[in-house]
Amino acid sequence: PAAWRRPKPGAVAVVEDFVPAALRERLLREAGHLVVSNVRLSSTLYGERAEYVPGYRTNSSCFLDERDAPCVGELRRRAAAYFPEVAPDLIELQLVHYKPREFYKLHHDCPARAPSGHYPRRYSVFCYLAAPEKGGGTAFPRAQTFEGDPAFCEPMAGGGFLVKPPAGCAVVWDNLDPCGDRLDKRAEHSGTAIDAGEKWGINVWLPSEFSMLSSSARLFLKANSQVFEGDPALYQLLESSQGEAKLAAFCFVAM
Repeated sequence: PAAWRRPKPGAVAVVEDFVPAALRERLLREAGHLVVSNVRLSSTLYGERAEYVPGYRTNSSCFLDERDAPCVGELRRRAAAYFPEVAPDLIELQLVHYKPREFYKLHHDCPARAPSGHYPRRYSVFCYLAAPEKGGGTAFPRAQTFEGDPAFCEPMAGGGFLVKPPAGCAVVWDNLDPCGDRLDKRAEHSGTAIDAGEKWGINVWLPSEFSMLSSSARLFLKANSQVFEGDPALYQLLESSQGEAKLAAFCFVAM
């Protein structure tokens, strides 16, 4: 993509024309009826203390794949063009819907580590499919810099930025520190309450390098099972969640 540069840690960027109008319309037409309210099953909190808290999130959402909406594949391919190291089928998608007075309080997109020890979501890309008439921005109270059209952003009184781009734009940020092993608290954000109209968006989550290596490790070992046949210790490691990182490193060298 022309003039594309990934935001640095602690920065929030807006990419214009990330989702064209025709694709936005198809996503809402094919998948809009699938969203489910999050009032009863509320948001996770932060870090290793992840838990469900009533009233933390009142919007609706659903996860998507090609079985739900054929156009999901097109959106995955568009996202992969910005992050070419990620295979499209490893990209996680979640459709979200906010009606008037609905919100999502301050949270982080990586609430806890996976069983293998890595954080699964390196970059977050929130695509605005339909913007509300009033309210409904994405607030980043700890973010340090904003990259994009200044018209889409306003400083917050206590620090950080409130981002309110038009439909078709995507808000992009890095969830982890440069090493990919610690959460970056500057990535905390909230979906502010809708005052008028409705807001539709889709979360596009790009996996971390460690997450992709872990997935590749399992695929590599299963595809080469005859090579390792008769080595029970290796297969025991394969089934151990604690061993995924070691397997990933081994397979990265082997490939």
